[in-house]
Amino acid sequence: MSLLPITFSVSYTLAEYLDFVKNHALIVTNSELATRGKPALAKLPAFLAPFILVPAAIGFYFKKRDMPVCAFKIDTDAIVRTTNDGPYEMRWDQVRSIHRYPLGYLVASKDGAFPLPRRCFDSIQFNALEVLIDKRLSELDTTS
Repeated sequence: MSLLPITFSVSYTLAEYLDFVKNHALIVTNSELATRGKPALAKLPAFLAPFILVPAAIGFYFKKRDMPVCAFKIDTDAIVRTTNDGPYEMRWDQVRSIHRYPLGYLVASKDGAFPLPRRCFDSIQFNALEVLIDKRLSELDTTS
């Protein structure tokens, strides 16, 4: 029996979305600090939160209005997200980065990113997704 494709639908919550944004903002900030030879931060400074989270919350409102539910299909070739606007495919060879956060994964290409909440996967799907992610991360390590 094949574990793939992994299929699920998700309706993101504001708290979940902001958690992805906050975690990713810390990664981006620490990357910028590293290029300047400065130490990494353990968490985002409180004074930055309004500048990051307020615009993200406003953006979330509009995204949620346009895309209340996202259906995903993940297999060895691609991640396909389908919304009211139709399908959007991100092939694994287009994936430029994958970030593991407490609430899930952020899979990014040059054109955008898909948050994939852990709550959407049962243990079998989660393990299958881990295999796909580890494979792509390994490919990215060999091309850097």
